[in-house]
Amino acid sequence: MHDRHPELIERTELKESNGYSVLRIAVAEHDGVGLGMVHLKRTPVWSVMDPLGPHKTSIWPISTCNEVLVDALHALAEARLSGCALASPWRWQESEPTDLTELADLLDAKEVTVRRVVGGNRYFMASEDDDQPKLKILNGNYVEAESHDTVVRISLTSHLGWMMHVYAPELNGWGRVDLGRALERRRLPVPGVPRGQMSLSSLAQLLADGPATWEPEGPWSPEALEETPRLYADLDGQISLFPDDTRTHSDHLSADWIVESIHQQLRLLGFNDIEKGDVDNPLQSDTFHFVWHDRDKTLYTSDVQRFNGLAAAAGDELPKRLIVISRSEVSKPAASFADKAKAFIFRCDPECGRLYGLNSRAEQVMPPHGEPQQW
Repeated sequence: MHDRHPELIERTELKESNGYSVLRIAVAEHDGVGLGMVHLKRTPVWSVMDPLGPHKTSIWPISTCNEVLVDALHALAEARLSGCALASPWRWQESEPTDLTELADLLDAKEVTVRRVVGGNRYFMASEDDDQPKLKILNGNYVEAESHDTVVRISLTSHLGWMMHVYAPELNGWGRVDLGRALERRRLPVPGVPRGQMSLSSLAQLLADGPATWEPEGPWSPEALEETPRLYADLDGQISLFPDDTRTHSDHLSADWIVESIHQQLRLLGFNDIEKGDVDNPLQSDTFHFVWHDRDKTLYTSDVQRFNGLAAAAGDELPKRLIVISRSEVSKPAASFADKAKAFIFRCDPECGRLYGLNSRAEQVMPPHGEPQQW
């Protein structure tokens, strides 16, 4: 701290508090901010605290480098000493500016409530029913916000770019918003908007404008349920489809019904140019070539390479991309190759027609799990 921020030397001291050592920076006579190591459910973490001030405690993994820790404490001290808001990206509990922190800044400027930014630092502290602080480690890269009393999650995925989901509490699930349609009034054949093809300011304005401009089309929206009454969300927020009659999970589903369920799911997940085909090609697309792998044998790299060659040859002018609908699993090397080939591999559960992503690209297409965290 002395080396990086010598202007605070006279305000800096080491103190003992409840058996812990705390690096403290005084901001008033009996007020200060501090950095210390604490244990959340026996997990040691770094904590940057403002006990008497307005700022929430931020926590960081124990592996966080010293430079990040002292800079986080310095930013908090500067905010208290100046009476200004905590500077970005520290206010979002991040150490480096990113597209996510920039989006959060833009949303905040438009008075959209930013709940959290999940990026480089995935550690968060939550108080639950017993009011005891607990460690939460979140996955993904996203900004979660509230706009017009609606919880929205804007994700930045490694393969698909920007994606947007809206939480529908009455359906206990997340609905997809077609960003291409909402922002550019055109449907893209592949889910997501590639990074760099959309300005963050336009995305922030879209959220600020509210749900009336989003046209959420996800499987949990009332509109989707009205149009496809066999579709609903189960308790873990996954897509499920069942026929209109009284069949259950254990009953055999016809091939035609499974094709119909796959078609509905893929369209709702953002594959916008997929249409019903014929007996030889049940699903057709100008962008994708479908391979139906109905054997129990695991898919290996050689299989996916062969399927990808068939997809490339299927295009009239440009090579098509590959979608595999499989009843079996896929090896890790095969999944990695599929990601590089911009292919999607899904497993279809024959008992209910539900799709599961088997490679990273397919997994990133799926909506978030569960309800938003309240803390």
